[in-house]
Amino acid sequence: MNSTSSIPQDNMTIIPGKALDLDQIKALEVGILDAFDAFCSKHQLTYWLGYGTLLGAIRHKGFIPWDDDIDLLIPEEDYHRLIELINAGETISDHHRASDPGIAGDTCHMPFCKIYDTRTTLTQNELISGLNVDEGVWIDIFPLYGLPEDPEQAKRLLHRFYWLYLKNRLACFKRNPGGSLAGSLARTLLKVPTKIMGYRYYLKVMGRLARSLPAFADSKRVFTPVEPSDIFNRQDFDQTVQVEFEGKMYPAPAGFDAHLTDAYGDYMQLPPEDQRVSMHDFNVSWR
Repeated sequence: MNSTSSIPQDNMTIIPGKALDLDQIKALEVGILDAFDAFCSKHQLTYWLGYGTLLGAIRHKGFIPWDDDIDLLIPEEDYHRLIELINAGETISDHHRASDPGIAGDTCHMPFCKIYDTRTTLTQNELISGLNVDEGVWIDIFPLYGLPEDPEQAKRLLHRFYWLYLKNRLACFKRNPGGSLAGSLARTLLKVPTKIMGYRYYLKVMGRLARSLPAFADSKRVFTPVEPSDIFNRQDFDQTVQVEFEGKMYPAPAGFDAHLTDAYGDYMQLPPEDQRVSMHDFNVSWR
């Protein structure tokens, strides 16, 4: 099933304050992806479709029908080059803005890059008030870092990233329930101290720790710090293939079968109907 929007992104009528529906949001996200793809081609940056976006491309040739976002993966060297280019004055396009903790003067609240459509405004209903975050329709770009070969050292790093990202989210969001009673209790106890420390503190610690990680190209196993439970073989990314997503072709790791199997198991099987829901809670409109 291909979920291509029936409303081409270039023909949308912009009415300030008018709410956007899901098809329009998806079409705008594809527009962001196209702009980012062109930017990467211009500057010779490598990226791949990742997570649910890659799964959607392989299983549905587009968005997972109940999904509403685009996730990309990028090697850490190219990720840092991306941030350097933005800080040097390069832009994604005239109406697309990169947001990242490493961008000077930016108010990004997450430890990864987002590309926003600046013609839109988006309010995440679960964000706490007072963050002063200016958001629009977005796509997410997650850096891939290497892991130490020593299992114990890798385990300690992954554990630390897990807790740092959890605390960063607790500092930003109204609630973040755990998967168990113990997990929910731990999050409840951490809420006050994390909000006192503030999300910027955790972003700085995560950024400093990430800079100490092995290079993507020199590692056998790789991961992205915001999903430390997902460990991938770097060889899955040694070659790139083009896959269809919403009627166009985009880069994917040639080892996508092993990559998706590691992440989702039997990924061609649809999940139970009660799990086919969006994970986001937001309102979107034209500026």
